[in-house]
Amino acid sequence: MKNGNFEEAISLLQRAESVAERELEKDHMWKVMVKTELAIVYYEVASTKEMEPPLKQRVLNKMEAPLKEGLDMLYRLPGSRTTDLGNKHLIRNILNHYPDRFPDEQYPRR
Repeated sequence: MKNGNFEEAISLLQRAESVAERELEKDHMWKVMVKTELAIVYYEVASTKEMEPPLKQRVLNKMEAPLKEGLDMLYRLPGSRTTDLGNKHLIRNILNHYPDRFPDEQYPRR
């Protein structure tokens, strides 16, 4: 993704997500990491590429779903918090940037 190759990053993360869903238990930290990274890539696409508003909304919707799935899974894991994730700062940026999509009471920023 260093060179902005978002399509390749999305493809690799989608394949990783598929393997994780098939091979790992229902709630697993690796699944959380893959889903949140996929959401971050979609966020980067929406933030860096010039696009029409309807297309941007579709990309943001693609970002929203895996981030919510990943965070919901994280909160189900005993003792886990967003501070346990290596991408916690990027996740907080997204949560703060879209409070209507990620209400604080459901997706705490801490």
